[in-house]
Formats: sequence, structure tokens, C-alpha cells
Amino acid sequence: MINNNLIQKLHDNKIIDKKYPFWWQLGFEGRKVLSDPEFREGLREVSYYAKDLRKEDGDSFEVKLKIWANDNVPISIKNIELSGVEIPCFITCCPMSHEGGWSHLNSAIRSQLSPANYGGLVYNQPHIRGVVAETTKDFLFWYPFYFGNKPMYYNNQIIHFDSLDTYLIMDPVHPSKFYLNLIKKEWHKGKRPQKRPIEFEYSQTGLELKQVPYFELNPAQPNITIYPLPVFEDNSVKIIKELLKQNKKWDKPTAINFIDHYPHIFKIKKRLDLPIILRSMGNGKIDILGAGYLTENFAYYWKLDSKQYSLAKKSLKERMNLEV
Repeated sequence: MINNNLIQKLHDNKIIDKKYPFWWQLGFEGRKVLSDPEFREGLREVSYYAKDLRKEDGDSFEVKLKIWANDNVPISIKNIELSGVEIPCFITCCPMSHEGGWSHLNSAIRSQLSPANYGGLVYNQPHIRGVVAETTKDFLFWYPFYFGNKPMYYNNQIIHFDSLDTYLIMDPVHPSKFYLNLIKKEWHKGKRPQKRPIEFEYSQTGLELKQVPYFELNPAQPNITIYPLPVFEDNSVKIIKELLKQNKKWDKPTAINFIDHYPHIFKIKKRLDLPIILRSMGNGKIDILGAGYLTENFAYYWKLDSKQYSLAKKSLKERMNLEV
């Protein structure tokens, strides 16, 4: 459940920007919220010696790292006091098996550099990624920390809390880049979109839509937001339909159970939901504009085809109980 008062307080203090929520889709790459004991039990400790670059003689000291050696992506939620406020924080650790993990560690060992001097390793240790807005069956919604700074496209900052022995990553990615990356990865298969997005100024006189986070979207008010919705059927859905077609006596639970028992037979890929721009003109209904991103005054989006629109519409009703 969302703590609106806390989110508003953090927004007013410019610790976060509530208009731009991020999300992690649970299940993708094994992303899962773990209990604190489960999270700690999955960590492994490694050590090596690094040089102290602050000293001329470069004395060596032992570096002890806690890394995640499994393939899944762990998530822990922990209340931490920051800036005098008790905040539910999103803590994670990039698995070493992911791109750059072991190579970063090997490079640091060969160069005798500590994580403070070799930034890539910070992601492979438990670190605070952001503020938890809420967790649902499908998503962890969260906000990156800004602490009064404006989002940047590059050069994110890393802070080390000695009292917690934990790093905090500020401003990991610009909001528009976060949303656009999802579109490029899932819809355009990593390529630049062939068509330019539709652009309109939602704050223009006569329209004056208010940008709000998804949980403040009100069909009775003129506002605009962004929210993840599915526009593709993943492979498992197609496989289940095919199994049911070939085996007339089977029902859906039987087909799902068959896939669970023989996963090696199927190449199942989970498709990520896309950032969908939703608009209300204050008439009690919601318009699904398309997949895209928002800036302070403009919306940029690509229209959905009829099948994609139907999937998004159905999910919007199921998840948010909103009519289109």
C-alpha cells in the first residue's frame, strides 16, 4: 500500500520526484523480493588487496566484498533513516553472472583498486537503489534519490554510508531514458525506432493537463501519467494456447502444470510491459495514448495497434480498475 503522505513529503523536500515512478517487473531475470534473512544468506564474501590512492606510498589494505553468486536478481526492502526520515528503501545486488560482473572484479583485483575507485563493482554489492512506493503481484514501483538535484542523463553519483556500510546510487538513469530504454528493448528490439514519436504539449493553454504519478490518476480530473501495461503476449501464453489446441481434453491449469514440469522443452521468454501514457480529460474515462515517455511539458509516444491496445485496455481494468 502506498504511503501518500511520505511520498509527498519526500517530493516536497526534493528527495524524489513523484511524477516519475520507476518499476522493476518481478519475475524478469529472476527478480524477486526476499526476506532480509534470505537476502543475507544468498550473499558470498570475497576479499583481495587494494592500494590506498589517497596516500603517496600506496599502502595496501584488504577489501572485503559481499557478492551475489546466483543468477537471479535479489530485492530486499528495508526501512532506513535518511535525511531525518524513516524511508522504505529498495536494496539490490547485481548478480556476478550478469554482464560485467566477474570481469569487473578481475580488473579491480589486477589493478588493485577498491570499489570506491572502480565504480562498476558498486552495483555488484548490496546497494540502496531508491525509495519503495509499493509492491504488487507484478511490480516493484520505486523512486530514485535526487536530494535536491535535477535528473541527469549521465554521471550518476554514488554515496557510501559508513554507518550502514552500504552504497547509495543517486539518479541511476534519467526518467525519459528509463522509459525509452524499455520501449527500445522490447518493442524495437534494441534498435532506434523507425518512426518519430507523436509529440504534444500537454500543458498548453486550453488543455492544461496536470502530470501526476499513476496512483493519483483521477478520471474526473484533467491529468496525464505513465504506467506499465502489457502489449505483447509472452511465449508462455502462446505455448499454452498451442497445447490446448493440440490436446482438446486439457484445461489451462493442466497445460501450465505441463510446462512447469518440462521447462527445458520450451524456450519461454517473459516480455516486459511497456510504459504507457494514460490521459484523462476529466470526463470520467481514461485514454490510452500509446507507449512513450513524459517530460515536464511534453508527451512523446508511439501508437499501439488494435491487438496491443486490447491487451493494454484489459490489463488496465484488471490492475487499476479504470475504464477506457
